[in-house]
Amino acid sequence: MRVLIAAGGTAGHINPALAIAGALKKAAPTAEIHFAGRKEGMEYRLVTQAGYPFHHIEITGFQRKLSLHNIKRNLITLWNLALSGPKAKAMMKEVKPDLVIGCMGGGSNFGGLIAPFMGDKLKGKNDTHFIGVEPASCPSLTRGKFAYDFCDSARTTPLAKMYTLGCEFMPAPGHAGGLRYHGMSPILSQLYHDGMLEARAVGQKAVFDAAVAFARCEGILPAPESAHAIKVAMDEAAACRESGKKKRILFGLTGTGYFDLSAYAAYNDLSLIHI
Repeated sequence: MRVLIAAGGTAGHINPALAIAGALKKAAPTAEIHFAGRKEGMEYRLVTQAGYPFHHIEITGFQRKLSLHNIKRNLITLWNLALSGPKAKAMMKEVKPDLVIGCMGGGSNFGGLIAPFMGDKLKGKNDTHFIGVEPASCPSLTRGKFAYDFCDSARTTPLAKMYTLGCEFMPAPGHAGGLRYHGMSPILSQLYHDGMLEARAVGQKAVFDAAVAFARCEGILPAPESAHAIKVAMDEAAACRESGKKKRILFGLTGTGYFDLSAYAAYNDLSLIHI
């Protein structure tokens, strides 16, 4: 078993990841566990002290204030972004997923996850299947129209051709967070229109069922957005178990649910709205 863990920034992220790595090694002594993160960050020091292989990732953020320094910094960020796909492929070169699953709102998270693998598929180098998961309360791909629309409700942005529910669409109140967006990335919309990826919409109750099961099994409380991908990953794993087929499933765990405890409380006291 090979495991790649990306956890950094603060000890609150890194120490739980190290604890999970230790538990995995105890349960499976032959497991190969690697970490990815910044050499400048706390994760490099703590992970290397623990004796795990470490893969360096260049991480910089966009600066909004206009200045010559920030312009240079943003150019560096764009360069790092361009290199992120090849670096991800290099780190996962021995892991050739049969399925890649991610949550979808506007598409940035899912697009980044599938980019290196989709590039190879378009070149005929793999037959990976891609599944984007969206909330049933805001199903832009599964129920939207492929048309030109505004990217914001105020209609101030240029028109973009995408799958959309209409720029005035207002989703039902729920805990899908960043997935509650009326449209979808034009690039992902075109890939979906061309049949290069699948989209599924899942209800809020099923999402939290999967999130709680995942937390009890893995010791990680996922963000509700991430739990959309977890739900479908669990469905696909169950289908493999029933059919006897073996598949490598890669899914995106994009955030923790520590700022969503009120949503989990509503789930536990059965007051969560079923949407």
